[in-house]
Amino acid sequence: MSDSTSDCEVRDDWLLEQDVNAWSSLAYVAAGLVLAWEVRRARLPRAVYGLAAISVAEGFGSLLYHGTASDFGQFLHDVALIGALAFVAGWHVGRLRDRADRGSLVGLAVGLVVSAAVWALAPGATNIAVGVAVAVIVVASLLARRRSMAAVWSWPLLGLGAVGIGIWALGTPDSPACRTESWLQPHGLWHVLTAIVAIAWVDRAYAAADPDRAPRLFRRFTDRTIGLVARGLVLAFHRSVDVRWRDRMPRNRPVLIVANHGNGLVDAVVAAQDYIEDSRPRM
Repeated sequence: MSDSTSDCEVRDDWLLEQDVNAWSSLAYVAAGLVLAWEVRRARLPRAVYGLAAISVAEGFGSLLYHGTASDFGQFLHDVALIGALAFVAGWHVGRLRDRADRGSLVGLAVGLVVSAAVWALAPGATNIAVGVAVAVIVVASLLARRRSMAAVWSWPLLGLGAVGIGIWALGTPDSPACRTESWLQPHGLWHVLTAIVAIAWVDRAYAAADPDRAPRLFRRFTDRTIGLVARGLVLAFHRSVDVRWRDRMPRNRPVLIVANHGNGLVDAVVAAQDYIEDSRPRM
């Protein structure tokens, strides 16, 4: 086993050199696939395919970098990271001129070209490119606020990002929390959290851009999770449930369901699982 470390976790000679950091990188692949699926279902603009693709590339680049320490893995990791940030920066700049989708694609293209050149000529300057992209996002967000545009970076989203940065710091080799051979690697959690932040940003950004067509990614995930839990509870009480007059249930607005059965707990669970299941096609 080697003593050399990168992002705290020790590199060994097994299948992947850094198991936790490598496998957790697939969170970016999952995030990219989720975004691509949402675009395919016409819940997000086609421009988001760009962010989905670069998220998948980041996932595989990070997997190769942590798993094999290859130069190609690091190249794909760094270029895709800057490309994703440039997509977000371009979206915020383009939004100021009511061209958010075009701006995001221009930002992605510029980010990929610049990051590839930086990596080839001065690999150590990659962090500078990241800093520039973040600075553009901050400045564009402040300008949008001055113009009274809907906020994208909510306090919960900023808080999640701040927690992620703190966890990243804990996962560095110089951190007092660094345990090189532990399966609890902060850098692996950083991968998962930043993948969630990416989806949360898309959710907030496109809701701010057009509230009437808000994707509601997390809301739909919550609804479906509650629906699955409710369905499990229903099956624990009943072998089957026969639903009548489902077509009378409004599908385009919130609904208050009043159940008059004595066993109020079962009624609430049955109503929740049926309404959420029935609402899936429109969500």
